[in-house]
Amino acid sequence: MRTLIGYSSVYGTTEKCALELKEKLSGEVELFRLVKKKTPELSGYDRIIFGCPVYMGKLTKEGARFLELCEGELLEREFALFLTCSNVGKKTFQHNLDYNFSFELLEHAKAKGCFGGELELEKLHFMHRMLTKMIRAQQAEVPDPKILHERIGYFAEVLEGVREAGTENPPLPKPEPVHTDEASKPSEEENGEEDSADRSE
Repeated sequence: MRTLIGYSSVYGTTEKCALELKEKLSGEVELFRLVKKKTPELSGYDRIIFGCPVYMGKLTKEGARFLELCEGELLEREFALFLTCSNVGKKTFQHNLDYNFSFELLEHAKAKGCFGGELELEKLHFMHRMLTKMIRAQQAEVPDPKILHERIGYFAEVLEGVREAGTENPPLPKPEPVHTDEASKPSEEENGEEDSADRSE
């Protein structure tokens, strides 16, 4: 099987994910970075994988343009997609899918992955950097985003037929709460109750 991974990448995170995914797929796999006024030739490929970052709920212009121009061809062959973004919540991911992709393309996709993201402030454009700093200041206890390598592996396994479709984005473990003072820490008794409740679910 010949596979093309067509991806858009602004700061390099989506490209890292595309490269990692390529190593996990069998057959001939090629990469194509989507840029303005340049669209890949899809004939000759059995499978197309689309990868794109999401900023403020939207795909990049290059990613959106590719989907607009090539949707008909994507529907004619095996198709899968992955997104990179800092918010990997299930509801946010579904919103990003519904807002940026047609119903037909989502129904046709064999796998839909959410691979997380990275936060490297020094690489961001000025406006992105300022906006990110404002958001992080309001979410001081939220851990920095990271690439979810395990999900890239699951995504590849779905495409290879090893894993059932729909299992490529398992829930993430909840981060440990950050306690800013002694009074806010739960007592040992409370901890025991919480542990018991977790085991019973």
